[in-house]
Amino acid sequence: MEDARGNALGVIAGKLKTRVKSELETEQVLEDGEESSFTRNKVQTTTEALELSDYEVLKSAAGGGRRFVLLEVNRPNLVRSLKSELETLNEELEASLEGEQQASLTRLYQLNRSEPQIREALALASLITSVGQNVNLSEERVRYNGLLAERERLLQTLRIGIQTDAETAELGDHVTRMLLDKGIYADRLGQGEAYSGVLRISGKSERADMFDEKHVSLNVKLNLLNEQGESVTTSRFKGAASSLSDYASARVSANRVIAEKINEKGIWKALKLKEGN
Repeated sequence: MEDARGNALGVIAGKLKTRVKSELETEQVLEDGEESSFTRNKVQTTTEALELSDYEVLKSAAGGGRRFVLLEVNRPNLVRSLKSELETLNEELEASLEGEQQASLTRLYQLNRSEPQIREALALASLITSVGQNVNLSEERVRYNGLLAERERLLQTLRIGIQTDAETAELGDHVTRMLLDKGIYADRLGQGEAYSGVLRISGKSERADMFDEKHVSLNVKLNLLNEQGESVTTSRFKGAASSLSDYASARVSANRVIAEKINEKGIWKALKLKEGN
């Protein structure tokens, strides 16, 4: 009987599965010599599973070694339960997205960290609308889509200045390429240039002679600053390498080792702009 109930609830959950088609529309407008862009992003997401607990067994029967059950889920109670879940998500989002007037890089950091919750809330709002009768969550869905569109705009306009020291010049080149590969404008920090933020890469090295080789152990700090010079994220990496010729070559190799670690982790997670260890 327990298995039959579980299977029946699974069928209902499948029927309630909601799909929100992905749509990305970008319009570029040239007016009075100024170019502006508008981006609308609707998220593709699927509610694959739904836990249903408020139900009533209408009929059950056994025959041919099988158990049959007919049950129904209380729609109003289900809607109330889903709305309560959405309210909890909204509270989490409000706490993590405080201060909409934050510097653009700080705001992007908040939106990146909150992206999973925004997508979950959008899917949940769509599900409630499809399950409930006369339930209107259009304002909420517009807000969630607006947050995702804001994140997209910030990504498109982001400009990062890269600042290195004598220990990390080669690593700066690697990181710049990683950001460019992600579609983010990045270059060496220049005077008079306007940046959304500055990535300050600094390093401390230890040198040693090991088995007739020049060994360098390098500790690197990545500090991402917003346009006001305030620290947004900080992360650290370590790498070591040796050279038969000189310490400078070993340091270059150590830079390459750290770059490989950052690339393997992913530049967004390495900068702590996305969730990750």
